[in-house]
Amino acid sequence: MAPGLTLHRLELFLVVLDQLGLLRGAEQAVADLRGLHGGSLIVGASTVPGTYLLPTALGRLHVAYPGIGLSLRIGDTREIERWDVAGQVELGVIGEAPLLPGLAAQAVDAGRA
Repeated sequence: MAPGLTLHRLELFLVVLDQLGLLRGAEQAVADLRGLHGGSLIVGASTVPGTYLLPTALGRLHVAYPGIGLSLRIGDTREIERWDVAGQVELGVIGEAPLLPGLAAQAVDAGRA
């Protein structure tokens, strides 16, 4: 888990992954979540996902959970990796495989989002 990741932030990750269509079986995981009425989530994204994929998905998330503060930081791929490792973002979405060690990656079919 990323530095400073709390159980609440992990729950938020599940919601974001569900909204992006990235987490199979997330319906049950999200149904099991309780108390998503507040908190914040900082998402970092490289240019293409940050411009074309995430705004719509984060908009849907905001409609579903208006009490959650959402922030999107856009940078280049390597910058997002550095932000993730440093704990400056809680979820990073990049257009290629990460190079920094210790980062978990999940390939995404952009047509599903």
